[in-house]
Amino acid sequence: MLRQKIHRLLEDRFKKKGGSNFYSLNSSDIEYTFLLYDKFVFKGQLDDKFIVHFFSQRRLVGNASICGVIEQHEYYIDISPTLLACIPLKMDRIAKLQLVIERQIINLILIELGKKGYNLYKRVYQKYFGSMIDIKCIATDPERPLTYRSPIGYVGSMVNQENSCYLDSLLAVLFLGESPFYRRSIFDTRTPCKLQKRLHKDYNRLLDKEIFHCSKLRNILLHHLPDMKVNGMWCMYNTPAVYNMIVDIFSLQITGVPVLIHLPKKRPFQEIKEFPLFQFWDYLGSNSSEGEEILWDSIESPILVFQNGGLPPITDFGSIGSEGTYLKVRSFGETIIHKKYNLFGVIMLHGTRPGKNGGSHYTAYIKTKGGQWYSYDDIGPIFKRCTTPKVFNESGGSKPEMYFYQKTSFFLF
Repeated sequence: MLRQKIHRLLEDRFKKKGGSNFYSLNSSDIEYTFLLYDKFVFKGQLDDKFIVHFFSQRRLVGNASICGVIEQHEYYIDISPTLLACIPLKMDRIAKLQLVIERQIINLILIELGKKGYNLYKRVYQKYFGSMIDIKCIATDPERPLTYRSPIGYVGSMVNQENSCYLDSLLAVLFLGESPFYRRSIFDTRTPCKLQKRLHKDYNRLLDKEIFHCSKLRNILLHHLPDMKVNGMWCMYNTPAVYNMIVDIFSLQITGVPVLIHLPKKRPFQEIKEFPLFQFWDYLGSNSSEGEEILWDSIESPILVFQNGGLPPITDFGSIGSEGTYLKVRSFGETIIHKKYNLFGVIMLHGTRPGKNGGSHYTAYIKTKGGQWYSYDDIGPIFKRCTTPKVFNESGGSKPEMYFYQKTSFFLF
C-alpha cells in the first residue's frame, strides 16, 4: 500500500515530464523519491541519521545506479537516467524508479552497518518493502571471477585523498585497461605478498562498485618508497617511480629486448636486455654512433611502457622531424612499430610548463575491452566516456607522463 501511495505522489510530480513514463530524470527527482520513502516507510529516520547527496549520472558511466561513501555517515546515490529503460519488466518508469531507489536505500543501510551478502540484502529488503523482484541489471552484489574486467559503468572508483592522484591514476590503467597483462601477472603469482593481497582486495572493491580511498595500499607502498611521506604529510609523488617499484616486486620487466651495442673502434654486437620501462626519447630519438641501439622492429614483449623524462625536453611526441636542435625519427600514436602495438592507457600530468619538470595533478585515459576510451580523474567526474584522446603533445599546462602499449596479437579476454 505504501508503495502505491508513493507511486501516486510521484505521478503528480512527473506530470509535466510525460507522466508515468516520464522522459527525463534529474537529481532533484531522485532526492524527492528518496524523501518520500523516508517519510512513509522510515518515518524520517534516514534523513536524521545520514547525509545523502543525489546525482543523475555524475559519478558513473553507462546504464547503472550506485550508492557510495563520501565519509562517515555521508553518502551519495547516483542513478543513470537511461537505466530505467533497460529494466526488463512490464511496468511504468515510476515503478522502475521505485525499485532502484528501494535497492539503493538497502545498500545505504548495509554500508552503514558494515555488512554485505545477497541473503542478508534480501532479508532486509523484505522487512521494509515486502517481496523483492530479482533483476540482474540492478542486483546489488553480483559475483564476478577475478579475471573478469567489468565495464566501467558497473565499477566503483578510487577517489582522491591527500595527493593520491599519482597512485589512483596508475591503478585505473592497470586494473581496468584492455590488456590483461598486469592483472594476470599480479594476481596469478604463486607466492602472494602483502602488497599483492592488498591490490587484490582493492581490485575486488572496484568490481563491487565501491567508491574508496587507497589509503591501506599507500601505507604498504610507504615501506618501499619512504619519501612518499614527508613530515607526516603525503607528497605529490611520481607515478613512474611507483610503477617501477611494482615492476620490481612482481618481476614485470619488459624482457627479451634486442639491443645493438656500439663501442668505439669495435664492431657492433647484439645483446638481449630487460627494462622496467623506456623513456620517450628512447623511442623517438635517432640512433647514436656510440651507446645502445634498441632494435624496435624485433621486440616481441606483450607490453611496452614509456615514461616522459630525460633529455632532450620535447613537447611534440606525435610527429617526426626536427624539434629545436633534435631530430625525431619515430613518433607516438594510437599504434606504433608498424601497428604491432596499440595504446591502451595514458597517464597525464597537469599544471606543467613546456619542457620543464613538475606538475600538480595526475589523471588517466583508459581503453577498455571493445576499444572504448574513458577519462579518469579521482577528483571528478571520476569516469567519463570519451573519443580517442589527444595525448601526443604538451599543451595547455598538461603533458603525457606515461604511455602503455600492448602487442596487438597478445591474447585478450
